[in-house]
Amino acid sequence: MHRSLRYLPEFLAVAVALLNAAKPAVVDDTAYLLFARHLAADPTHPYAFELFWNSAPQPAMEILLPPVVPLWLALGISLFGENLVALKLWLLPFLWLFTRAVWYLLGEFAPRERVRGSVLLAFSPAILPLVSVMIDIPAVACGLASTACLVHARRSGRSAWLVLTVILGAAAAQSKYTMIVLPAVWAWYGLTHRDLTRSLATCVGGVVLFAAWELFVARQCGESHFYHHVQHQQAAEPGQVGFLDKIGHWVGAKGGLVLPLLGYFGGLAAGWGLFAGPTVGFSRRLSHAVALAAGVGLVAILALPAQSQILSHDANGWPELTLPDVVFVGLGAATTVTMATVLVKFLVGRTGPGRGWRRSPTAWFLAGWLAIEVGGMFVLTPFPAARRVVMPTVVVGVVACAWVSRCGRIPGRAGPTRSAVAFGLAVGFGLYALDTWDAMAERDTARASVESILPTPGKLWTQGHWGWQYATDRAGAKLVVPGVSQLKKGDWLILPVPPDDGGFYRPYHGGALFTLDESRTRFVRRLVRDDAISGTTIPTLYGGRYPFTGRDQPRLVVEIHRVVADWIPQPPPPLAP
Repeated sequence: MHRSLRYLPEFLAVAVALLNAAKPAVVDDTAYLLFARHLAADPTHPYAFELFWNSAPQPAMEILLPPVVPLWLALGISLFGENLVALKLWLLPFLWLFTRAVWYLLGEFAPRERVRGSVLLAFSPAILPLVSVMIDIPAVACGLASTACLVHARRSGRSAWLVLTVILGAAAAQSKYTMIVLPAVWAWYGLTHRDLTRSLATCVGGVVLFAAWELFVARQCGESHFYHHVQHQQAAEPGQVGFLDKIGHWVGAKGGLVLPLLGYFGGLAAGWGLFAGPTVGFSRRLSHAVALAAGVGLVAILALPAQSQILSHDANGWPELTLPDVVFVGLGAATTVTMATVLVKFLVGRTGPGRGWRRSPTAWFLAGWLAIEVGGMFVLTPFPAARRVVMPTVVVGVVACAWVSRCGRIPGRAGPTRSAVAFGLAVGFGLYALDTWDAMAERDTARASVESILPTPGKLWTQGHWGWQYATDRAGAKLVVPGVSQLKKGDWLILPVPPDDGGFYRPYHGGALFTLDESRTRFVRRLVRDDAISGTTIPTLYGGRYPFTGRDQPRLVVEIHRVVADWIPQPPPPLAP
């Protein structure tokens, strides 16, 4: 390996950080940034404040906000202020942890694919578009790094790496609670590599460190944040009478996640199926054909209006089958079949006369690691979103690289096609570009709305959620609390207008609905943000069924009203039964 490639992880981390810095705040970025703003002022009481995140200001304890990423952002705010570009660059250590951990793990399990695999993972659609300032990629980075430290501790025999395993594992779990599956991964590694004592010691250490923070929070804020949300989740489940009823409901709810998560997996991991396909017997011609067909399907979703993407309707006239269903779920199914074949071939091989189970610790560890991540995904997922499949997709990438690396030692075995590599990179950069373009609509329209009002005096009010909330907050606007906020004569109301009342559009109102009183307001102007690209990621990339879909309405519509008489906006009347 060329000496300059030793610094490839650093180059990849910087490249991803710079690309991420060009992207405006999107969806849940707002919650973490507002949380960090509070922590910068009072880090010792992390949940002792209110945050307007849904229909009204509510205790921060009620909002699912693990502390590690907001605390890191708060330190950045204390150092150089609330500058979004600087704060995104401030996340570089997490990205370095990710790229360096991937580099080490691929060197351990897939040495022949170390370079190509590192590039594909860093720029994959599971990583590059989803960094933002959210908790998911930092959590994955800490989790991967902790596992890499555990592997290196066994190889080097130095206990200091076990300490790092514990610290990084606890940081991962306190970045995103779904990372509580890490001790199972560590224990499985110890079992497959006959190092169970040290692995179990790290499990105990990680749990103790995780619990220590929760005890600190309970002491400072009166309650453990993690325990609060465990109780809330249990309280939210329907109260069936019998145990079997509860099990049946749980199975039904998790069964409803299969197709949406398969759709996200199809978009975020399809490149890995194509990457490994030729090594399990799929012809290179078939690989090229699948890449071409998938590319045509993705471009069609980007270009065609949403109505043109409906392929069939049910008896009530609702869309039953759409182009995104076919493309993303189809890719997810194809990738699942390919990777299942990879695992079978990885685990089952010749150990002498006849066939038998291979005695390969690497194969068994990677298969078990993937099973743990997939199982944890289904058990811990409250609703489908792209971020739910990030960790399983990364592990799929490691498995694919490990298998392809092993096959590279077999003469005559076909390797990955160029089209597979190009497809994976194209989807990663394409999804990043689309999400960035979509996020710019909220930032730029918010700025244009405020600039069209200034320097006319009057307080600014708005309604909206996610990236729009942060953009208007930075411009000085306040969110309307229905029945509470007092708008004075001369104030301004910047009001996003969804296409209809029934859809889930952005900027979502968060439940803070109110009726516009036309006798106390005067319409001033309307701003429309639109373009020729049909594809949209917001909100579907962050909650829905697919990474992106088409649209029929403008990307964003905003109306500006002047308040002509003192007014307290009221919630709409309840619907008649």
